[in-house]
Amino acid sequence: MLIRIIVVYCMLGQLCGCDILRLGDDQHVDTQSLLDRNRKMWDSQMASNYQFYFQWSCYCTMDFVAEVNISVRENRIHGAVLVEGDVPIPLDAAVERYKVVDGLFDLLQSAIDENAHTITAKYHPELGYPTEVWIDYEQNSVDEELGFSIHNLIFA
Repeated sequence: MLIRIIVVYCMLGQLCGCDILRLGDDQHVDTQSLLDRNRKMWDSQMASNYQFYFQWSCYCTMDFVAEVNISVRENRIHGAVLVEGDVPIPLDAAVERYKVVDGLFDLLQSAIDENAHTITAKYHPELGYPTEVWIDYEQNSVDEELGFSIHNLIFA
């Protein structure tokens, strides 16, 4: 019965374009293939100018996890504004703290390469960029988890 529940859960994850959980080495292949397929879809957009709403999820300071609107020009962060209060973030701080979409794919790839315990990722169905990610690097550690969400990505 438990195996049937796990199979249905994983099938639902595949239908919605997400990698639900990693149970072992064979799940590593699924996580990698989903990443590769969606990165290829994103690359086919040839996007170098876009903006999106972004938010880190982690055990971090409130200013670090605040939602921001990031603008990208020529595949580099051009600016970032805190959504609450419409407060601009200095460019050097924005470049240090945030990533362009390619950099977020690199973050996911790094988690796979480091054999993170659990990687959960959802991708935009048409454009391929990651929309929701959660990485638990070590099963028995606390506060090392990292995630992010993206929404309202538009091309400029």
